[in-house]
Amino acid sequence: MQVKIFRSLSHSRVEEQINAFLKEMEGKIEVVDIQWKAFLEHYVMILYKLE
Repeated sequence: MQVKIFRSLSHSRVEEQINAFLKEMEGKIEVVDIQWKAFLEHYVMILYKLE
């Protein structure tokens, strides 16, 4: 399993980063979990497995 972490002050910016990552890795990974926390910044952790 691998972890990818994104952070940004802007909700829309972190969304763009996540979408770009998922589009780039489409068909190559299986997403296991996504955690999203907001405290001053938006933090997103994606737990995934390589296929």
